[in-house]
Amino acid sequence: MTDDQSPPQPPNTGQPPEPEPMTRERAIELLRTDVKAWNKWREGKKKEELPDLHHADLSGANLRAADLWGADLRGSDLSGSDLSGADLSGADLDSQKLRDSNLRYANVTDPDPP
Repeated sequence: MTDDQSPPQPPNTGQPPEPEPMTRERAIELLRTDVKAWNKWREGKKKEELPDLHHADLSGANLRAADLWGADLRGSDLSGSDLSGADLSGADLDSQKLRDSNLRYANVTDPDPP
């Protein structure tokens, strides 16, 4: 290829490109910085499509009204976080740290009781 030629472009199929999967690092960063954007991303996602959040450091984060339904939060540090109004239903909350967290109005029910 010479300098005046552009690289080949993929064919235009008329369909939007497939979105990149949400990485663990990006998910944690998005939760820490923009819960509204996180919730928008979560719309229509299945539990199996969630990034792995176990052992995530979300201490002190503003997670107010965050959609964390079905999230794997095992061993995560949520101490000092504002989880008021968050949806934690079906989330795996085994061994997480919640010291000084605000859980007022948070939904922590199990949607699939035994």
